[in-house]
Amino acid sequence: MKIAVTYQDGDIFQHFGHTEFFKIYDIENTDIVKTEIVSTNGSGHGALAEVLRRHHGIVTSRHQALWRRCRQGR
Repeated sequence: MKIAVTYQDGDIFQHFGHTEFFKIYDIENTDIVKTEIVSTNGSGHGALAEVLRRHHGIVTSRHQALWRRCRQGR
């Protein structure tokens, strides 16, 4: 499974539509096996859907508990 989290300066970014980056986590059996930072190229709300489509199978989340779990796997 892939999970994309809005990202800026090493932390979650609070405004989805203004995010410049996503941190993408590849998860296998509850373990983080890979991370990648992906630029949105300054895209806004509507265009972000296309950014995520290019990384097929991504779930987006701003959930703080998930973010803390993902940060443990850095």
